[in-house]
Parts: sequence; structure tokens; C-alpha cells
Amino acid sequence: VSPKSNQSTMSVVPPSLLREQWPQVYDLSARKEVYINTASRSALPLCSLQAGHAALAEKSEPWTLKDWAAPVCRSRFAELLGDSGKADNVAIGPSTNYHVSTVANIAEQRLARLLEAGDDDDEKKKKKMKKMKTTKMNVVCLQNQSASAVYPLQALCARRPDRLEPLRVCQRDPDDDWTSSLLEKIDEGTLLVSTPNYHWADGAKVDLHAVAAACRAAGALLLVDCTQSIGVSPLRNCAPGGQEAAENVLSSSAGAGAGAGAVTGEEREEEAPVGADFVVASVHKWLLSPYGMSLMLVGDKQVEAGYQPWEWHERNVAAA
Repeated sequence: VSPKSNQSTMSVVPPSLLREQWPQVYDLSARKEVYINTASRSALPLCSLQAGHAALAEKSEPWTLKDWAAPVCRSRFAELLGDSGKADNVAIGPSTNYHVSTVANIAEQRLARLLEAGDDDDEKKKKKMKKMKTTKMNVVCLQNQSASAVYPLQALCARRPDRLEPLRVCQRDPDDDWTSSLLEKIDEGTLLVSTPNYHWADGAKVDLHAVAAACRAAGALLLVDCTQSIGVSPLRNCAPGGQEAAENVLSSSAGAGAGAGAVTGEEREEEAPVGADFVVASVHKWLLSPYGMSLMLVGDKQVEAGYQPWEWHERNVAAA
């Protein structure tokens, strides 16, 4: 099966197309069976292999190279998350860990800005500044979350023991509900929350809308790792019009009550965007691509905040 962009319905791939694109899976001449676990690593379809071969062939004649692949990747990833117009908000990197390290760097700069700020009209910032005078701030993640999304956050907390607690790790509650456990850990002192939308170990789902609302109320950054599901399960993070529009849509749907037009349950997930600050995914699972690449969509507010990169080179410096 393959998802239609941003839709909950799934289109069934004809068996003939499966055999055409995955001939290696159906070739049982050397084996009696094959185990496929795309949630761990996908078997590349023929079209992915052909695209890879074509890209390598271009490098044999570098004078023919054209920068077409990166814009296409950015646009399609943004489209998967709700708005193809946000292609410029998508960063390409070598791994999820790389992008999470980038977010940790941004969180550290945000912490410094909060410490340096004087009087501020933003009530959320005022609350955080008041909290920081009496106690340390915190970063939150799930127990047994993928290590790629945890180690950079542990390092962040270790770098600033004067201002940050050790990493807050949510334990799964007795009802197997990650969401409730996560919400209990988020407070006015929360700087950053990192969560998948589905836990990699067992597929348990996290209610991203509830977590995003808690982060907005606390003035915390939200990082979502959707490596485990993007490409097979829809995740609408954006709304046309940007992050602020996404938050407005979500607020409107949450306040609609139980009357006509209210958005609840699974309908809420399909219709209302999450509005996370960062959404990251490696491509070697349901996106049917090779190892060594990851994509991250950054919300408008964080793009416009002017944070400094944690590495410098000619590709990330304006007019270089």
C-alpha cells in the first residue's frame, strides 16, 4: 500500500506492480521465503534503484549535473506534511541524529535568549523567566525512544547543568498510554519536548495534538520524529499559510465543542495540523530510499528566529 498525500485512505497497489517493482522479493529460486520488515528497513523498489543509478551516472559527467533532486525532495516532504509550499523550510541531512543535534543547538540558543531577556511583552516568556529564577528548566522525551533522538538531548542537558535538569524521561503508564505520561512531564519550565508519533518499539501511538497544545501553553519547542511512520501513516503538520495558520486551525477545531462542525478523535488528526516546530524523518523505511539521508521540516517561527547553525560552510551561508 502507499498513502495518498495527506489523506487517511490508502490506495492498494496491484500485485502486478508489486512484482514489477520488487522482483527480488518474489524471486524464490534461492530461498523458500523472505521476511520483510519495512518498519525497520525497506526493500528498495526498482524505481528507487534506477534513480540511484541515474544519479551516480550523472556524477561520471559532472559538467551535466543539475540541482534538481534537492528541491524535489524538499517539496515532496513538505507535501507529505501538509503544505508543498513549505519546501524552503525543509532541511536535508545525513541522519535523524544530525537533525536532532541541530534542534538541541537551537534549544540551547533559545535558553540563552531567555536568560538574557529583560522585560518582555510575551507572557509565556515572562513565565519561563520567572521559573528560571527559582528552578532549572527541563527537556522531555519518552522511555526507550530511538537513541538518535535521545543522545543529543542528553548532551544538551549535560552542557548546561546550571540551567537544565537531567533529561526528563517519561515512563509508560499502566494503561499503555504514552500521551498521559508525556503531558504530566510538561510544565512552564519545559524548554523542549521530543517525541515520535509512533513509538518504534511497539507502534504505540502518541496524541500529537494534545502534546502540541501542551507545548504551546508552556512555551516549549516541539520536535517530532516520524521516521517510524511517514510514508505509510499520514501526519499533517502544516496548514497552507504557515505555522501560525496551523495553530489557528487547531485552536478553532479544539474550541468547536461537541456541536456541528466539531473536530474530534481521528477526524481531528486528519483535519487539524499539529503545528510542531520541527518534524524529522530518516528515509530508509517507508519512504523507500537508501541509508544516509534525513529530512527535517522547520516551522515558520523557528526559521524566522535567526538562530545560528552549529556548523558553517558555503551551503548554509547567505550569498556565499
